[in-house]
Amino acid sequence: MKPAFLLLLGLLTAIFSCRKDVAPASADPLYRRWQAIESRETGGSWQAVTTTGSLEFRPDGQIRYESYPTPPCCVPLRVERNEDRLRGTEYSNEGRCALINCALLREMRILQISDNSLILQHDYENRLMEVRYRAL
Repeated sequence: MKPAFLLLLGLLTAIFSCRKDVAPASADPLYRRWQAIESRETGGSWQAVTTTGSLEFRPDGQIRYESYPTPPCCVPLRVERNEDRLRGTEYSNEGRCALINCALLREMRILQISDNSLILQHDYENRLMEVRYRAL
């Protein structure tokens, strides 16, 4: 009876100790998945965004783009955060991105953030655009 109990206990410990590749939980509302819903040139009128893709900011600075066949060009894959500023440090230069000459998204500024909503000001080499996101 005792060996069966120890075997069962060992099996349960092995099952419940397995960990999946999950990002660590963070109290910071930035670190989650977001979907763009509206955009505008700074000071202009909000326009609906038709893209269905989403992005996820991760605590290690990585940005994951979901529902895109490849990461979009001209946007950062990794950022460094300094309070409300996110500065791009790594960009995709593979495949079609290597052939595109575009204005890079150098910096994003958090204008407003809550658990459900995020507004970022995107700086495309001094052309400012604001994007409103909803949490997924």
